[in-house]
Amino acid sequence: MDPEVLAALIGVPASLKHDLGQDDGTVMAVGALGTITGALLVALVRRRLGFGVTWTGAVAVCGLSFAGLGWAGDVPVVAALSAAFLACVAMAGTCSMSLRQEVTPEPLLGRVTSAFWTLHYSAAPIGAAVLTWAAERHGTAPVGLVAGGCCVLIAVVALFTPVRRSDRRP
Repeated sequence: MDPEVLAALIGVPASLKHDLGQDDGTVMAVGALGTITGALLVALVRRRLGFGVTWTGAVAVCGLSFAGLGWAGDVPVVAALSAAFLACVAMAGTCSMSLRQEVTPEPLLGRVTSAFWTLHYSAAPIGAAVLTWAAERHGTAPVGLVAGGCCVLIAVVALFTPVRRSDRRP
């Protein structure tokens, strides 16, 4: 599931707006700040650390940030965790896309990219329904913790794959 969809599903923007009394501008500014920061840092970080460390670290920080979002009740904490989450979403996504472009032969790039995005987003409606149901039934904090834990688990599993050794740079 797309991490941005995941954040929206368990109410991160809604909690800033409704529970913590912030306006739409604050909600959008927090997301934009994190996304822009991640987009600006990804090339530097990937050049220094390589693909594997950058991607795995970004996914792990996404999970940790997301797990904390369900428990945060203070606007600055929610803002910082949201910014960290979205910065790492931008970094992991950029790493993934650039590696795919690097290793895919030019004539196949359009088809490979199309297939990737189709598969990547095909589970989103199911995930949306399951997470919405779970958040209504159990609350956002435990659902955020489980969803964030799943992201961290993905990063841990990546440590046992060739990704951890990948130092490909575009």
